Formats: sequence, C-alpha cells, structure tokens
Amino acid sequence: MIRTSVMSFPWGRGAAAGACRDSHNARWVPRLLIGSGLIPNRCFHLAESDSTERVRKVPTQRQIVLTRLQQKREQRRARRHRSTTKRDREFARLVLQYQRSLPPEIPRRNRIALIVPNRLSLRDNYNETVAFINELRTHALKEYRPVDMFFERVEHLEPAALTVLTAEIHRCRNLRRISGRPAVSGYYPRDPAIYRQLQEIGFFRLLDIEDKPPEELRKATDVDRRVLPFLTDATVTSERSAKFVDLLTEVIADAVPMDNQSQRYLQGAIIEAMKNSAEHAYKLRPHYQALGHRWWLTGVFDKVANEVSIILFDQGVGIPATLEPDLLDIIESLTRAQGLHPRDSLMIEVATRPGQTSTGQSGRGQGFKTMRKFVDACDDGDLIVYSNHGNYLYARSGTERGDRSLSLGGTLIQWRFRHSGPVMVNAL
Repeated sequence: MIRTSVMSFPWGRGAAAGACRDSHNARWVPRLLIGSGLIPNRCFHLAESDSTERVRKVPTQRQIVLTRLQQKREQRRARRHRSTTKRDREFARLVLQYQRSLPPEIPRRNRIALIVPNRLSLRDNYNETVAFINELRTHALKEYRPVDMFFERVEHLEPAALTVLTAEIHRCRNLRRISGRPAVSGYYPRDPAIYRQLQEIGFFRLLDIEDKPPEELRKATDVDRRVLPFLTDATVTSERSAKFVDLLTEVIADAVPMDNQSQRYLQGAIIEAMKNSAEHAYKLRPHYQALGHRWWLTGVFDKVANEVSIILFDQGVGIPATLEPDLLDIIESLTRAQGLHPRDSLMIEVATRPGQTSTGQSGRGQGFKTMRKFVDACDDGDLIVYSNHGNYLYARSGTERGDRSLSLGGTLIQWRFRHSGPVMVNAL
C-alpha cells in the first residue's frame, strides 16, 4: 500500500477539495485516486458510510424537533378546547339561570337575560341600580357574553341613573361584538310612560337601535316631564355647549326664565364640567376599556315642579384618583385631626370647593362655584356628585356626604335647581 502525504496535493485538503477521509491512516486523499489501486477501496467505503451516517442523523434530529413542536401545538389546542368548553358550559348555565326569572310569554334566546330594576335610581335605590349596571358591564364588556335587557318591571326611571346605564350600553355596543352583532340588545318596555322617557332622551338613537315599537307605545304622552336628547362627545367645543344651553333655555323659557348673564354663567359651568371630564377623568387608565375621553350630557325639565336638572357623566377613574398633591395634603390633615381614614366622599367635597383647580390656568376652577351660585339663587336646588364609592351633596340647607360599598365606575354630576320666577345669578 502506498502512503500518500496530504502535503503533496497543492489543491488543498478535505472534502471541499475533492478528497475523502482515509480512516486507516487518518488522512485525506484525493477522490481521483480512489479505485486506481493505489488507495484501498475499504477507505472509500468507510468514509462513505461515515458520511451517510452523518446525513441520516440530521433529518432524525429535525424530526424530533418538529415532533415536539407538534406535541406542544396539540397540547395548547387541547387546553383551548377545554377552556372553551368550560366557558360554553358556564355560559349555558348562566343563560338558564337568568331565564328562570323571565315571564313565560317572553321568548328565550341564547343570551344572558338581565331584568332592569323596577326603580332605576341612584338616590332611592343606589345599591340595586349600581349592582345591575356592574352586572351588565361584567357580562358584556369583561366576559364577552351577549346580553338581552328587559324593561318589563320598570316603574321609575331616574334621569341620572338612566344616563349611567345608557353610557354603559353605549360603550358595550361599540367595543364588543359577538358573532357579528353588538353585545347588548333589549326589548321595549310595556309602560308607555317609560317608553316615552327613553324615546325623548334619545336612548334608541344613541344606541343605534331601530325605533319601531308597538302602536300602543307610540300613542303615549307624558306632558309633565321634558327630557333633552343625550349629547355625547370625546372633545369639548363651545358650539355644542351653546346649542345645549339654547335648547334648555327654550324648553324652560316660560316656567324658569333666565337673563343673558345667567345663561352665560350656565354655559360656562357646563363647559367647565366637560373640560374636567376630558382633561382629568382619563389621566389614568380606567379599570375597563373606555370610549376615548368621552362624556355624556342631558337635561330634564319637570313642568309640575318647575325643576331643571343637568346631568353629566364620564367613565373615568373618578375624582378621588385624580386629586393633586396639595388637595391630598388638605384631606390628610382633616382626617388626621378627626382620627378618620380618607374616604371618597371627603375627597369629592375638597375637590368641589370653589376655586380648586389642578390646571394652573386662570379662569379655571369656576364650574362648581357657578353651580353653587345657581343653587343659592333659586328657591330650591342641590348639587350632587357621585364618584367611585362616594357621593357629596351641596344644598342651601347644608351638605351631606356618603360612601357606598359599590363603585359607580366613573363620575356623575347632577345639578338641580327650582325657581318660581326669573333666575338671576349675581356676578361671580
């Protein structure tokens, strides 16, 4: 056997240079010499088998990796299937549970059936009203479950509570669609007066629901109360507020007239409340997804009592969560002196004191001051603010604070005044 030195081949060494491994002598030899008799064929066969063995290992390792990936996909698919099956079973159980409370004549659908409380009111029935709204929010917004609402048992609709409910439905219908349909739907009430109130306030228009009730509901008349259509937006413009004030003053012109100066103060207070909602309510991320920096505004005129109510609501984080450090220092000193813990109601009271503003801009912080002026200038009235767990009421007779176990999920301002003659607010 001729031993061939690797250094005798000027074209290089290794398999890339057209050589193969001589396993006997541990050297690389040119492939041209294989089969010439100079190099034993066993060298070639051994080298070839080594190369083939290495090539066979590559797809084997690749196949192992692919198999493991496939197993992980199947495991994830099985977990999703179990989770989906569990959710489906829970949804089916809830559907049956809620349908038990429906009257027999109401058709059953594969949706969560929620019955509106007979008294939807924040003043008289706060816990049940807020619990119902939270239930709607949880099913439609958090759990992505379709919901049907029934107004069968409603006997009283407070405009403030209806504002909060409508805002929640508006959010759920715009942010959640299930099987291509809005998450929240409902049925017409049986009471013609309740239908008239919903229709006047723009409940069906705002929620993009086709208003085609039975003929007996269309014949309903309610001359004792006039409800202004909802106004909602994520920005603040003087044109929209001026349009709302013009419509309100037109409605109350005969019963509660106002001079030009009072109308300007009224518009200024509304604009200030809108700006507070847009600038402060959404500084932090709310617990639930919001429709931008949106607010909802409406007005109600009770012709019998000569009473005007203006209602503004936002779904932000609430007044207690957006207080500036200097106001928090005031609250801490007050609670320390009384040996109490800071509560939402006290934070609301401090925030609504005249002149309090966190913008640092001149002319701001006058909204609540103007509202108090209207309350003081009229025969009767009050200003009540609900925010998170607390509420604060200002009236000529005094103030009240209260704290609840359930959070409203935003801030609502209800400004009510009643007067037997023209309203004249002195210069501020």
